[in-house]
Amino acid sequence: MDDIAYKKVYVHSDRLATLICPRCGKAKTIDVSHLMKKERSVDIRVRFKCRMCTERPSLPEGGDSNGEGCAGGVCVHATLERRKYYRKKVKLAGLVVLPRKNIRVNVTLLEISKRGITFDVNDPKLLGEGDEAIAEFRLDDSHRTLVRRNVTIRKIREKTVGAQFVGDDHVVPYDKALGFYLMN
Repeated sequence: MDDIAYKKVYVHSDRLATLICPRCGKAKTIDVSHLMKKERSVDIRVRFKCRMCTERPSLPEGGDSNGEGCAGGVCVHATLERRKYYRKKVKLAGLVVLPRKNIRVNVTLLEISKRGITFDVNDPKLLGEGDEAIAEFRLDDSHRTLVRRNVTIRKIREKTVGAQFVGDDHVVPYDKALGFYLMN
């Protein structure tokens, strides 16, 4: 029995998750609605028993053959991701401006998604949940694209802050660049 390293799997809105066999590429869709009731992340193990996978002895890169818990085939360990949008891990310098408080705060962006950002700040007491702000940062793409978005501070945990983009749903120039950046 082959065990394959952990993968992140996004859960569809219909509470189904699709995993791909790392050996033969066959897709397997499973109902994970019973697992989504938990508040924390959920790790699962899915067994592929494709004919090609149960007969082939060689392991793909990162594979392991400890045989724990699955009999025959390829076992994929996965973490179910509840977020609707992919989050890209980054380390970018940025600025958050709170116009109503007349405060400018230097930040380090940690994650970017289609819907918002996560960043570290030296003095989190300057920010409050629900504050409206302007986030400004440059992507590390070939154009060093400037992104300036209105945000609402949603969550503050110690020095890490989560902010959601706000505004119109219409496409503005840097949204295209941000979308492209997230896909690469």
